[in-house]
Amino acid sequence: MEFEVFDHTILTEKVQADLKKILRNPLIDTALSNSGYLAGGFVRSAIKGDDIMNYLMPPYLKKNEEARPGDIDIFFERADGVAKCSNLFNELGVAGSHRSIGGFAIEKKIRGREIDSSFNGGQIKVQLVDHKHTCGKPMLESIGNFDFTNCAVAMTKDKIFIPRGWREIEDDNLLDVVSSESPFLGSRILKYFYHRGFSKLTERSRETILEWTVRSLHGKFEGYDKSHTAGIESNLKAMANNADLVPTNDLTLFLGKWQTLLNIDTSSGIYGPTHYVSVDFALNEINKRNHQASA
Repeated sequence: MEFEVFDHTILTEKVQADLKKILRNPLIDTALSNSGYLAGGFVRSAIKGDDIMNYLMPPYLKKNEEARPGDIDIFFERADGVAKCSNLFNELGVAGSHRSIGGFAIEKKIRGREIDSSFNGGQIKVQLVDHKHTCGKPMLESIGNFDFTNCAVAMTKDKIFIPRGWREIEDDNLLDVVSSESPFLGSRILKYFYHRGFSKLTERSRETILEWTVRSLHGKFEGYDKSHTAGIESNLKAMANNADLVPTNDLTLFLGKWQTLLNIDTSSGIYGPTHYVSVDFALNEINKRNHQASA
């Protein structure tokens, strides 16, 4: 990827004002002073001009209760930056530090009201990413390997880094999937489709998703263990319910993989016996789509 560099003045005045409150937090300030940078969904939200405080809020405080709360992901070009942040957090005596679900980051909680009164008791999740995939590597190399171009954006104390062509795909509300390396790709696609407002893909995304699907069916994800791949089957099935994510032709990859139960009504009236029939998952999905197309 090629990147363009801007200062914070490209952000709206509201985002700049809220961002200053966030960057003043001791943990975040220490991170950005020690080779750290913000990257991913939070930075994307800021560049788009969204309400970044609402982005971070827990569901019960959100304006849009259906949207998942976002977090702040901090990456580091030097490994010692993570240690300095972690030590500071422990010195502050803030509870709630633990490994992230995937094990790739140290997850911290910041009291929302310390940043803005609108949180009224909520907490902000901050992840200090210390995995070897990104920690200790140049910033542009790391974000250039992100799975979505949409999230391959980064922010330091005074600069913002945006891939060329980013605004065009965002203006068209297109999710641009460019890497199939992670077993978590399926869950992330579902998250961005159902909780971040996307409903369309770029053309090259389809090839990447197909490549990821084949890798998933064969379990070929180097550097990951079984705990990282445990959710793949459920994610594949959820994606198969959306023709924009898995075209009908690609459903043939799933033939013979899974069974699903259909409830068959054998009654002649309102009440009566029903029974379940086990059918091939993929064949059932293909039949449903064919039925919908002919309706």
